[in-house]
Amino acid sequence: MLVLTGDTELAAALTARCEAAGHRAVPVLPVPPGAAEPASGAGHRHVLRTGDPEDARRLVRELARAGLVPDAVVCCPPDGPDELSTAALPGLLGQGPEPFLQVLTALLATASGPRDLRAVYGYRAPTPGSRPYDAAMAAALRGLALEHGRFGAARLAVEGADAFQDPDRLAGWLLAELGRCRPGEAAQLRRRGGRRQARALRPVEPPPPAARPCGRAPSISSPAEPAPWPATSPPIWRPGPRSR
Repeated sequence: MLVLTGDTELAAALTARCEAAGHRAVPVLPVPPGAAEPASGAGHRHVLRTGDPEDARRLVRELARAGLVPDAVVCCPPDGPDELSTAALPGLLGQGPEPFLQVLTALLATASGPRDLRAVYGYRAPTPGSRPYDAAMAAALRGLALEHGRFGAARLAVEGADAFQDPDRLAGWLLAELGRCRPGEAAQLRRRGGRRQARALRPVEPPPPAARPCGRAPSISSPAEPAPWPATSPPIWRPGPRSR
């Protein structure tokens, strides 16, 4: 499992849980352009220079030579500011969404890549309006899952007071979602108030021919679309059991 995060405590918790289950974890540190690489022994054996897709391909080749090609990727970007500014957005994207997607596409494109690839993108969202750039990750993961049938993923938002849980508990939630990933699917999940909730898709039936303009089929159709948020429709988040 590849662990992509700059949070050393979370990386250590994910590594410990993974190895306790008999699997191997490879921590990778995202390093922004112009920043110095960490000193040896700082907790990360590999680094990823963000902002350059070629470095993601370099990392995958490096892992392949070492016999460490992962079949799972977990990413948890650092917490962003409470108020998002346009000037800060490129840097925030470079710390999480961009390197995560670059690594995934590099793994899916390589011939030596895993037969099945699972991925979880988790982030803390203390307020509902925070981290809109991370919320958009659900659409990107769904597109990859549709394009690559062997890829399954989940986007987990840890909201409200749950966002301040200790690293070990957050690591447990991330790994639990990784175990639930299914090829060809991309789940939208959140943790709120101690509960796990999943967003469902509501089937959409096309109107009968008589109701269409000129009786023609619509030019664009989809078998399903995200259901509206609870404020305008019945609840679409399915609560799970309370966390212990």
